[in-house]
Amino acid sequence: MTLGNLKKKIYSVLAIDETTELPALCYAIDSTARKVASLCRCIKRKADITFAGGKAEAPADFICAAAEMPVIDFYDGKLTIADGESATIPVVYYAYPEEVTDSTDNETELPYGGMAFDAVAYGAAGELCASVRPGDVRRYMEIMTEYDERIAGMYSANIKSVSPAVFCGARRIRR
Repeated sequence: MTLGNLKKKIYSVLAIDETTELPALCYAIDSTARKVASLCRCIKRKADITFAGGKAEAPADFICAAAEMPVIDFYDGKLTIADGESATIPVVYYAYPEEVTDSTDNETELPYGGMAFDAVAYGAAGELCASVRPGDVRRYMEIMTEYDERIAGMYSANIKSVSPAVFCGARRIRR
């Protein structure tokens, strides 16, 4: 999916003409994409990181190490490993997307697709809804409900918290 496709989807969600000027469109896309990436961990990257004395600079787009990695701590832009060793280690990590600005080409391929693409479209549309349709709270709530549903569908902690359970007598949960 490209940035141009995402913009078309946002215009479609807002039900406005693509010629309508939206000055904050790229800002809304960028902030929503970063939020979706940090909540849902939808962008995974791999890098060879050289540790010296157990410490290394984290990549600029680093959110956190992927679950299958050995224990790597992240604080203040630095990575540390427990042993304090010096080595080059392949690190798989979750990343933020590249920044989207007004000068970003519409043909730019986005590093996320599927549910994440939809979540970014609905989230950005929700941010822009008040400027496009001031006072239309119903439309805003519809858009943000769609956004929340996409986030819940991707966010693994939400999926685990909705375990099969039924209420039994005295309002206790039986699993």
